[in-house]
Amino acid sequence: MKKVMILLLVFVTTIATSRNFIDDVIKFFDDQITEKQDLRQQNALIKSKNDMAFYAKIKDATFPLNYLNDSERNVFINSLSFNEKGLTSFSYKSLENLDKTQKYKILSLFGFEDATKFILKPNENKTCLKGMKCGGPLIGYKCISKGTCQSDSGYACTNNC
Repeated sequence: MKKVMILLLVFVTTIATSRNFIDDVIKFFDDQITEKQDLRQQNALIKSKNDMAFYAKIKDATFPLNYLNDSERNVFINSLSFNEKGLTSFSYKSLENLDKTQKYKILSLFGFEDATKFILKPNENKTCLKGMKCGGPLIGYKCISKGTCQSDSGYACTNNC
């Protein structure tokens, strides 16, 4: 804890002399969040269609994908798209009625557990409006090609697109 405080003090002292103090602070925290997201995605269990095909065969009730009934599970799995970085988009409709822990466990398979807070039940207040990134995937959009998210209700376009 002392090391963290000392590093924070050194960091604040160093950038306090900068002309763009606020920009430096924002960039620092954005970089930390991005690094954390990148690590989660790099270490995700499922990063490709082949991975998904393998794990889709698991029928154990404790495996997170099995929180969904067969129909919801198939809809969710068929909605997934991947590229060389991993998951690019998915339909969250099948996840909406799960509890937060179940959503978290399913999304963690892909390295996107932070998106849990943006996938609300249909009757919950949605603070992240369609098209807003809000620190998570782009809600209401689907990855259609590298770097291109297109409007599509019920989908989420990830930073891997």
